[in-house]
Amino acid sequence: MTELARLETREQDGVLVAVLTGEVDLSNAVSLEERIAAAAGDVPLVVDLTAVTFIDSAGVRLLDHLVAARQPGLPIRVVAPPGSRVLFTLRLCGFRTELVAPDLEGGVTDLRG
Repeated sequence: MTELARLETREQDGVLVAVLTGEVDLSNAVSLEERIAAAAGDVPLVVDLTAVTFIDSAGVRLLDHLVAARQPGLPIRVVAPPGSRVLFTLRLCGFRTELVAPDLEGGVTDLRG
């Protein structure tokens, strides 16, 4: 993985929060996906893209793979702030809008119940 993106994970209210920072693209998407999937295990997952400055179709594919890998009962939310470039790209690529939260608090709250 290149240093274009950084991944930090933490537990918050029974939810794994994966915070991505920087650029998510073809050069690092597969590695990021593997690291997030390994960390998530069998708990609800929020992928926070608030600090992502660029995401390409490989980054959106990473998110699609994470969604597909979640079993029933293991929900996922993706945080992409309104008006952000990331949200624009997600919409352009047809990412499922019902899985997008406008902020981290909303994403975690959605998954807590």
